[in-house]
Amino acid sequence: MVTTLQRDTRTRVQLSRSGEYFPGTMDRVLLIVGRRRNVLTALEAVLVKLMCEKVAPLHPHSTVKSGAGALLNLRMLVPAAVTACITDTNGMALSVFAQQTGADVLYVMDM
Repeated sequence: MVTTLQRDTRTRVQLSRSGEYFPGTMDRVLLIVGRRRNVLTALEAVLVKLMCEKVAPLHPHSTVKSGAGALLNLRMLVPAAVTACITDTNGMALSVFAQQTGADVLYVMDM
């Protein structure tokens, strides 16, 4: 899927090796590099594939297990240098984002 995804979306896609996990977790890291629109297209393709295979990371409270109505649980690594623009001083940016999108947003300081 990675080769096809890279070709179709004009992105570079890299998945951490089997057995290599993000520190403190059992999660592997997926890196998608490219232009913003292409990265979003690649991410959507990955999520659609996970949903079709019924292995998507679902939110614990999701009552729908597949399709557009399912609640996904997506974790994202963000460079420390840009976290200030996401969290601002009181975490208001995340609150506003959550309110505007209906998403549950959790900012984890340490893992």
